[in-house]
Amino acid sequence: MKLKKILLASFATAAVFAGMFTTQSCKNGDQPTKEEMAALQSQYDSIITVYQNTMADYKNLENLNTDQAKKVDSLVYVIEHKKTQYIYVNNDPNATTQPAQPVQSKSKLQRQINDLQSEVDNLNRIVNDLRAENQRLKEENEKMQADLEQANGTISTQTSEIADLNQKLVNARTLLINDLTATPEKKKCGKSNKFKSTNKSGSVERISISGKILPNTVVDPGTKTFYARITKGSNLITNLGAEPKTFDMDGVDMLYTAEQDVEFYGQGRNFNMIWRKSNATNLEPGVYTVTVYNAGNEVGKTNFTLK
Repeated sequence: MKLKKILLASFATAAVFAGMFTTQSCKNGDQPTKEEMAALQSQYDSIITVYQNTMADYKNLENLNTDQAKKVDSLVYVIEHKKTQYIYVNNDPNATTQPAQPVQSKSKLQRQINDLQSEVDNLNRIVNDLRAENQRLKEENEKMQADLEQANGTISTQTSEIADLNQKLVNARTLLINDLTATPEKKKCGKSNKFKSTNKSGSVERISISGKILPNTVVDPGTKTFYARITKGSNLITNLGAEPKTFDMDGVDMLYTAEQDVEFYGQGRNFNMIWRKSNATNLEPGVYTVTVYNAGNEVGKTNFTLK
């Protein structure tokens, strides 16, 4: 009986040693060789290179989608953490110093690398999606810019056309005097109501201004007031002593020499205006310009010369 117990105890001890040996053998059998460690390191380096390139691309992107950017930040945090978990350990059995961390098994190192690969793949996929979105937004922006420039060009053209139409409308609503003439005159001898033309500055008693108002069915019919400015150079000719009179010219009060009311009803008609020189007004020799206005628009222009 005693021998039996001794034998059983011996078998148990042998079993424990056998188990320890088997566990140690399995553990030692999973340790990576130098060649396997180099291969694992190569995988790791390749993954890190992809990771670094992906992050460089990410930093160059614009108009980032906020949700996607948060995913990138989260993955970067995970990847950086996993990088610290992967420990490259010198597996040289002849090394004189012990590594700071225990040698990890080949299977564990491979799992770490696989996990790292998976996270980097996810990161790369998201950054590729962001790059595609950036390209799409860039193309849309360029198209919008081109459309805007085209629209601005169209608006500019339309504005110019509208301005031309407005000017044509203004012109259409402007009475015009054709064949405008200005004739210096003096009285005929012995006839108090008869005048004849003269070009002598000292003989002039009045200026007769005449022409033909062209037909215009756009202008409202009724009484139209015409204003004449007689100038020599920049000097306005008017009767000295008379109260200066003005008319509205685009919001500016403009002095004039003579005025004449005309009834106009759309058909063409003759135009006549007389300016009578006062005795105090002196007309010197030279060229004189006569400009006629109506409703704030210049409607006719001519000149005469005195000796």
